[in-house]
Amino acid sequence: MEYDEAFRYGQHFNQEHQLDNMVKVVKDIPENKTIVIWCADNAHDQTGLRFVLHLLRERKQPVNVVNVTEIVKATKLQNKEGVPYARSLIDHDHFQEILRNYFKGVPLDPSQRRRYESEWLILARENHVLRLWEEGTVRSCDENSLDEVIIRSVMELEQEQDEDGFIKAGRVVEKMFDISRQLVGYSFISYRIWILVNQGILMFRGIPGALHQFSIKLGTLD
Repeated sequence: MEYDEAFRYGQHFNQEHQLDNMVKVVKDIPENKTIVIWCADNAHDQTGLRFVLHLLRERKQPVNVVNVTEIVKATKLQNKEGVPYARSLIDHDHFQEILRNYFKGVPLDPSQRRRYESEWLILARENHVLRLWEEGTVRSCDENSLDEVIIRSVMELEQEQDEDGFIKAGRVVEKMFDISRQLVGYSFISYRIWILVNQGILMFRGIPGALHQFSIKLGTLD
């Protein structure tokens, strides 16, 4: 909540999905119920996978997983943009096919479950604001790790500048996702944009707030 105003808002108005409540819901799932966890290859989903498996560490029955990134790689269902790093990037028809054919998931073997549980404990001890998916694992990173990608995105969108050299902030964020292929909250990227503005690396015009309300360009640091 210190870094993300949108999260603060959601916590206040979405009480039933606060973390404490969701932890209780997960822990209370009966042994006779089948658990299927859907995820993709990104830090958001993979951190959640490890956290939930930690909560279920006393469960004796198998836990099944549907990793849509792995399924798309194996079945050649990928879009023209390439292998999706998030479920929302899968074409509707392809996602329906995944639902039909893989809804039961694949049981995690016990050693894999233990490994994910222990990886959660490592992540939980690390005091980082940002996590990224790199080389097949979740890595805790410095919060400025995507700043260079933001700046590069501004540079690569030069053709979309207005007469004063500004580019819509939303387009910069969209481009940043295309380059980085990381699933990171919009509000975090917006937070880093304003850090770069405060440092003089970027300049803005418009109304601070939602991405559609302002534009940015490279600053004029000496």
